[in-house]
Amino acid sequence: MQSTGLLRTGGSSVAALDGYHKFLRTSINSEYYPDFDVQLMQAAKMDENDCAIMISHSGENQQTLTVLKQLHNNHVPVIAITSYGRSSLAQR
Repeated sequence: MQSTGLLRTGGSSVAALDGYHKFLRTSINSEYYPDFDVQLMQAAKMDENDCAIMISHSGENQQTLTVLKQLHNNHVPVIAITSYGRSSLAQR
């Protein structure tokens, strides 16, 4: 794995920042992107050797799902963290 990207805006951004802080203490290369436009640009650069961790309380935010679509187009493995197992984020 080349790097791990923690992606989320809004209230879940605090959880993503905390996760990023934890990864900094390990040998895993990680990056944190709270801004949607930057998330989308980074998702376009990622590939199957990377991993994205997406955090969303509802799992239905349209910006989150847009980034998810780009990640899937690039065959990036995604770890989804959400409160709702039947949400669009969890099901994709």
